[in-house]
Amino acid sequence: MRILGCWYSTNAIHEKILRSSIATLDRAVDQSRIAEPTVRTCTWQLIPWSPFVGWEAHFRLGVHFGIVLQVLRIFYEEQSRGEEYDAVCFLEHDVLYPEDYFDRVANALLSNPDKVGVSHLDYIGLNHTGWLEVTSRHDPMHEISLRYEKALEHFENLCRECALRGAALLEPEDKSTLVRIPYLGERPSCHINHSRHFTTHYNCYAKDSGGQTEHPYWGDFENYYPKGEKSVNA
Repeated sequence: MRILGCWYSTNAIHEKILRSSIATLDRAVDQSRIAEPTVRTCTWQLIPWSPFVGWEAHFRLGVHFGIVLQVLRIFYEEQSRGEEYDAVCFLEHDVLYPEDYFDRVANALLSNPDKVGVSHLDYIGLNHTGWLEVTSRHDPMHEISLRYEKALEHFENLCRECALRGAALLEPEDKSTLVRIPYLGERPSCHINHSRHFTTHYNCYAKDSGGQTEHPYWGDFENYYPKGEKSVNA
């Protein structure tokens, strides 16, 4: 199964967080066995050290419409290159992804041909205190994947919605069409809570780690979290 990973960024957060996210995706691409993932990026400024092909956003908009345009840029650039994919993963610049992430998505879609996508609920948080538990488990866009045609249709509809109403909810409204991968906690994705968010997803995590600075899979939180940074939800 060919998977397109769309990684988008405003470049406004600490470089250590960007590097951490990119490094986990580079490893996930290398470790994939079921999926054939290709990660492409669209960022406000090109990232010279990124191992992935990327494009600079034409419009630097710190709102959901800006994300929509960045994702569509990746879609259309890949179409112009003649590339074809079976599914799309939406990847955010402040998230760590486990090495088998793409394989989890591919396996879920292959095992559930009636579903249009995947909601990966196996995630935790991270801030300047350490690893965070989830207090309210949502279906965030950074953990959602859709079959290719549905993904393109969804984002083109979001573009229309933004033009008409000035805003749009990025996540698919009908979650019943998604395979929901449950939380296990052994090798979770991890959302890094920092000081430069423009959404409120960070509110679904505990404010303090309770001293949990080591994770069995991810290790020492300081390997990923910048010194001097502080989460807005703390």
